[in-house]
Amino acid sequence: MALVKTFDANDLHEEFKAWNRDYFSYEACEELIRLFEECDCETNTELDIIALCCDFTEADPQDIWEDYNNIDDISDCLLDEQDEPDGTDVDEDKLLDALNYHTWAVQLSNGNILYQNF
Repeated sequence: MALVKTFDANDLHEEFKAWNRDYFSYEACEELIRLFEECDCETNTELDIIALCCDFTEADPQDIWEDYNNIDDISDCLLDEQDEPDGTDVDEDKLLDALNYHTWAVQLSNGNILYQNF
């Protein structure tokens, strides 16, 4: 016999904390739940917190650009030298489009981007 639990965003957020992997905001957990619901799988899936931490990242757009600026279409997201302390201003819409070209990504209400690592 298998016990099955349906997770909501709050449950998922608490599960990350319980595993000492509090890397994701509540908003990111909401998007992960939405993503899994869209899969419309008929089979139950075991929750693997470590795999989720390896497969997904939530980060500030500037940090993403710094991590992936060696990829041509992502390096094109650099607009001009203003406002940022290091002299760069990242076009978040272009960055999101470039990420979605390579993987799955979504802008969160907290300003961060949640994306599947690639």
